[in-house]
Formats: sequence, C-alpha cells, structure tokens
Amino acid sequence: MKRNTLFLLMIILGFDLSAQNQPSIEALKKENNRLKEQISVLKQDTIYLRQVVNTCDLLKKSSDFNVTNSNSKLVFQVLSCTGSRSAQTVTIEFMVSHSLVNQVFSIHSGSGAPTAFDNLGNTFECKSIEFQNSRNGMGAVEIDAPTDIRIKGSITFRNILPSTELLTLARFDYYLYNKDGGYGKDTEKIAIKNIKIKW
Repeated sequence: MKRNTLFLLMIILGFDLSAQNQPSIEALKKENNRLKEQISVLKQDTIYLRQVVNTCDLLKKSSDFNVTNSNSKLVFQVLSCTGSRSAQTVTIEFMVSHSLVNQVFSIHSGSGAPTAFDNLGNTFECKSIEFQNSRNGMGAVEIDAPTDIRIKGSITFRNILPSTELLTLARFDYYLYNKDGGYGKDTEKIAIKNIKIKW
C-alpha cells in the first residue's frame, strides 16, 4: 500500500513539475503572433528588394539606347521598349530626373507630340503618355518633378504590327520649367534611335 501511495505521489509530483516547465498556451500564442508579424515584414522587404533589383537591372540596360536630349539639365533614361501583339502597340518606358528647383516636366501631346518611325519609313502616332499623378494641360501631359527624384513614365505608340522589330527613331518635344515662375518655357527635344522592340 505504501508503495502504491509513494508511486502515486511521484506521478503527481512529476506531472506538476513538468507542467511548471511548459510554456503557457497564452505565451505560445503571443510567440506565434510575433513570428507571423516578422514573416509579414520579411515578405514586404523581399518585395521591395525585388523591385530595387529590377529597377537597377533596367537602369543598367538604359545605356543600350541611343538618346539625344537638347537639355543637359534633364536626365532621360529609357528602361524598356515592349510591344503588345493583341493591341498592336509599342510602349517605351523611361525615367526622368533633374537637380533643379520646383520643376514641372511636360510632354507635348498636341503639336510636337511623340512620333515613332520604323526602318520602312512608316510613321506611328502617340496613343498615350502616362505618368502616375499626371495632369493634362493645354496640349501637354505634365507632372511635378521633385528635385533629384526619378519619375517613371511611358509613351505608347499605336498601329504597330508585331513584324516590326525596330523603331529607328522615336522623338518628342517637352518643357522642363519652374512652376513658381521666373522661367522661360523653351521647347526641348528628345530623340531615341534604333530601339529594339521586345514582343
């Protein structure tokens, strides 16, 4: 009988000691939530880093394009030139930046609007000019261009068949001017030559 009592007492004490060494359910739930938050942050960091790497890759490739710009104060970099077989359009993506104060970057959409040419002499008109948060002015699409900040934009040309492999020239007129006055609005020009289309 004493043996059984002693044995039962050891079992009860053993369970009691092991229960004290185990973390509570609440503590496990808190740790689980903390780990979930860390995983979420890591996923966001991974997405951001992929975007940075992709942008760096595009900027490296921008030197593959032959760009002539009449204003040395504006940095213009071509990122890509992609065609849509179904829409029969070609889109040139680019970035612009500058080191001036209070500037507006404006691409002409009327006279001097973007035009492209292929090696057979065909001319392609502009379908759209896109910037995030841009506005349409009188005959232009414009965007506030903060100092030393890259701004991504695109120009899409219409009625281009997938058999077109190269645009020999794409050109357009633009303004870069101080939005707070004290400026002259001189028309500037950008020309991009021998642009290979990725269909």
